[in-house]
Amino acid sequence: MTDLERIPGSDEPSIPGELVARLEAASVGSQELSAHVVKAAIAPPDTWVEQSPFNGVWCIYERPKKPRLWDVKGALRGMSVTESLDAALALAERVLPSSPEPADVPWNQWCIELTMSPVWRREVRLTWDCCLSNGLGFGGATVKAVATGPLALCIAILKATTASSVGTTEGREP
Repeated sequence: MTDLERIPGSDEPSIPGELVARLEAASVGSQELSAHVVKAAIAPPDTWVEQSPFNGVWCIYERPKKPRLWDVKGALRGMSVTESLDAALALAERVLPSSPEPADVPWNQWCIELTMSPVWRREVRLTWDCCLSNGLGFGGATVKAVATGPLALCIAILKATTASSVGTTEGREP
């Protein structure tokens, strides 16, 4: 078991604290990290992440008395948000708040800026920075020097949704 697994009835890991620290320390994304990010961003509060005893896949479960899989609907089904930039962008589209104004109004749009930079030490290593911002007054997020683009975007999403107290999918297409 990992330190981020939630056993029904146990304490939830601090979000974004432990999860963000773990994402920042990761050198690559994984199915386990992706399950934790999706759980933190869009799953109901009574869910937990656990590795399936049948096939080893990391899953989000609900209903502690008789556990069952919580189903991720829509574009995120079967996608690893910490390994795929497409999946991380689909998560951003699903959880970042928007205004009822028309979508073509400039301040209704989120700006996602991903940049890759070389770090010169004994060897050249590439790191990713991510900046989320918008014109609606919701808190954005900036992330520096993370191993991959999808990890950087996932961290920025968690920080932005926590800062602006959003992260709900109400009123959004699943």
